[in-house]
Amino acid sequence: MAAFLLAMALGASAASTGAAGCDMLHAVYRAADDPHFTLTAARLASHSGVVSDIGLHLQSKNPEDESWWYFDQGSGHWISLISTLDPTVTGWVAEPDGGTRVHGALTFIGMNVKGDILEDSPQSKTLAPYYVIIPQLSEAYRKHQKQHSAGAFVLSGCRR
Repeated sequence: MAAFLLAMALGASAASTGAAGCDMLHAVYRAADDPHFTLTAARLASHSGVVSDIGLHLQSKNPEDESWWYFDQGSGHWISLISTLDPTVTGWVAEPDGGTRVHGALTFIGMNVKGDILEDSPQSKTLAPYYVIIPQLSEAYRKHQKQHSAGAFVLSGCRR
């Protein structure tokens, strides 16, 4: 909860960094409690059978902290993320009903700067939410003896 409140407090700074108006494919997020963790999006090698054309990439200075996720069906404000191996590699295909799920399945919540929850899975060209909340992220990392406490990310920039 503290990370979320910090993320909300930092929201105004995202607007001042030029990140306002950034599409999801170019957005860069920083973890609210650890700026070494970044969250970005990349085009999937294949987006057949999935709800979005992008996957999420979480990384830090430590290569062992890297993880990849793609969007799956959800209901209402709850959008599912499925852990996967690098989905940008040629030949990668989504396996929503099985396959390698390094960190399992989690929930994605995207919010605008006012805190309104977004209804749909982001696409490469949709406006990036100011906040990304992945509530179970710390639990997924803890299962693999990795350290990541934040599940709250703040839009910090736009790659061009």
